[in-house]
Amino acid sequence: MIKRISAFLLNIGLIWFSCFTLAQAQEAADSLLLKASTGVLLSTEEFNPFYLVHNRWGTVTNKQDAFIQVDGNYRTRINNYWSANFGVGLRNSDVYKAYGSVSFRRFSLWAGVNPRIIGGIQNNRLTTGSLSNGYNALPLPTIGFEIRDFINLPLTFGYLKFRGFVSHGWFEEDRYISQPLLHQKQFEVVLDLEEHIGLKIYSSLIHSAQYGGTDPSGEKQPSSLKDFKKVFLGSGIPNPHGGTGGEANGLGNHLGTTEWTIDKKLGDWRLSLNYQKPFEDLGSIQYISFKDFLAGVRLMLPPKFLVSEIYFELVRSMSQSGPGLPDATDEVQTIEDNHGYKFGGRDDYFNNWLYQSGWTHKGRIISNPLFLTYAWSGQFLGVFPNYENEIINNRLKAYHFGAILEPDKSLSLRVMLTATENFGTYAGLYEGRFAWNGIIENNDFEYVFLGGKWQFYSMIEASKETKLLGKPVFINGLLAVDRGELYNNLGIELGVTFVLKSY
Repeated sequence: MIKRISAFLLNIGLIWFSCFTLAQAQEAADSLLLKASTGVLLSTEEFNPFYLVHNRWGTVTNKQDAFIQVDGNYRTRINNYWSANFGVGLRNSDVYKAYGSVSFRRFSLWAGVNPRIIGGIQNNRLTTGSLSNGYNALPLPTIGFEIRDFINLPLTFGYLKFRGFVSHGWFEEDRYISQPLLHQKQFEVVLDLEEHIGLKIYSSLIHSAQYGGTDPSGEKQPSSLKDFKKVFLGSGIPNPHGGTGGEANGLGNHLGTTEWTIDKKLGDWRLSLNYQKPFEDLGSIQYISFKDFLAGVRLMLPPKFLVSEIYFELVRSMSQSGPGLPDATDEVQTIEDNHGYKFGGRDDYFNNWLYQSGWTHKGRIISNPLFLTYAWSGQFLGVFPNYENEIINNRLKAYHFGAILEPDKSLSLRVMLTATENFGTYAGLYEGRFAWNGIIENNDFEYVFLGGKWQFYSMIEASKETKLLGKPVFINGLLAVDRGELYNNLGIELGVTFVLKSY
């Protein structure tokens, strides 16, 4: 403990001195943000609690006990139309930001490791995380093009506008399918009635696909320009490994979300309603569903209140098109064989029969971390069958509350309270995605998520601003408590952030 605190204090001095010197040399910058942080983490278990680890861009490891973090952003305006932006960020040895972008009016082109939250909750610090791209995993290296500001649709008198992006990325080597590629795109439309009644209604379609890469036998998966066209359109080729999961009709692992956001001004208040529906194939694309979804209600209050923002969120993913097998098999040919269920079920969110590392990057799920990974769960559940799936808990119910409090201009508090009921996967319940075993054949069947396991995650974060030699300094503290049927844990993070440049 004494060594940790001594190292913490030494890091404070070294970071402040080096970054202060660098900031002084950058006085002529058009726009420069430069921050440096250091701190320690302590937990009652051998791993850190849920909210100390998750939704932090993958920079906090399960057992991390100290850190040094540097974050910088530089913007320059070339002329009235062109501008450039460069960012860098790392925590210990993990680089979570290293990119450059060039913008012309509403259009931008970027390359590098660019942290991007995609969808209607991108500016929400209180959500448990997007069902598409959140901020839970380290960002992938990508190149992309986007329309960053809305453009009026013709003949709509400025009431209907659109924007979107398309990008190409690279996954890491150390996964079941080595170095697969990433294709992503989003198309978003807004009905803008802000000037008339203070209302905006957004609708969005986000499509992601993993493709290419090399399987464990050394066979390269399709990734030619012709194959990319199929990935882009969501079409495919026959699956050489046999038709499974309805996935033979699409080249690669396809997934995404449909979204709605209703944003309404209520005097000095602002109310926002966000809805997301996940999909794994064309058959599960729906714009409205009352079975599997994430729904959030966000209320932003005027500055005169102690509480500046409150948020309620509900997550459901129990149905997944039902428990019926995805496709017929040699043993199961009819609906009667399928225990009375239609084929096309068990969507198995964020998993894939071939891309067995699933919708993860460097061991972390890219979307909402309430969908637990095998790597994270092994710390408290030990070894258990995962049926070649990395996401071992994708059937869940979650109830979440978040709030931001600002007692004064120098103090900010963030509260996160999340209750979950975790049911695992259909594959775990029936001993395989294409099986009717497990609980069907044996009433005494043992499964770690059988019957649903309750788990509660909580966090309180405090940030206090002060000054050191005229520069802003933030004293930060996080307290996280996890309790439930899966595990119990308590942890804290204490740190200090120096803002060397902020203009």
